[in-house]
Amino acid sequence: MLNVNIVSSINAAAADWGIQCLRYEIRDITPPRAIRAAMEMQAEAERRKRALVLDSEGEKDAEARRGHFQRHVRDTSDTRPAHVHV
Repeated sequence: MLNVNIVSSINAAAADWGIQCLRYEIRDITPPRAIRAAMEMQAEAERRKRALVLDSEGEKDAEARRGHFQRHVRDTSDTRPAHVHV
């Protein structure tokens, strides 16, 4: 929205010269220190959130694998003879 307003202002000022601005781009801004700090805190919170999600997914996957292994051991131990005599 800011770019649209700036382009409109430039076009209004340059209309008498026959110049038309089609695009205006803002680059390399330096936000105030408080804004930078807030952005850094938000980014850190997002990283922590992703880490927690990944950790909980890993725990869930590990628990599922343990359950699968325990069922496999239980099912295969019932079908094997205790001793095999040759």
